[in-house]
Amino acid sequence: PVVFVTGSGLSAPSGIPTFRGAEGVWAKWVLEWGTRAAFLADPRGWYDNFWIPAHVVAEPGSTSERTYEPSAGHFAVAEVAACRQTNVHVITQNIDGLHQRAGLPSERLVEVHGRAGLLKCVSPGCRYAAAESIGPAQLDLATATAEWEADAKGPDVTPDPALRA
Repeated sequence: PVVFVTGSGLSAPSGIPTFRGAEGVWAKWVLEWGTRAAFLADPRGWYDNFWIPAHVVAEPGSTSERTYEPSAGHFAVAEVAACRQTNVHVITQNIDGLHQRAGLPSERLVEVHGRAGLLKCVSPGCRYAAAESIGPAQLDLATATAEWEADAKGPDVTPDPALRA
């Protein structure tokens, strides 16, 4: 078997900011916002002040979403994995989904920090709290509403990567 272990350096050529270094995502936000405790204390502030500027919008104050394409490295890994005589798996810290967009089959990929766009409810008793992370299309808020009525503040749905902090 061949195992690739990848991180933000593979996605940097795609234009995605790395996490470490003077201009890295964590250098700007981790101490104040990059934790589950910060999310639970102020979910809306967490989204507005951390998640959206760090992971969603193209630049501060913008309403344009970031868009990225897989790098040559993503395509190279997917090409090696496509060879029939190889047993290739990828373990990545990246949440960008670019390995799959480059053609790597999901069964060969482990996303240790989750993936942007996957959700998990952190409200006690919520049917989505104990489940594996789910995509927005699977989130049935109408059905779950009755289950959340006992929780006065309602559901707190957090992107899966936040649960790793």
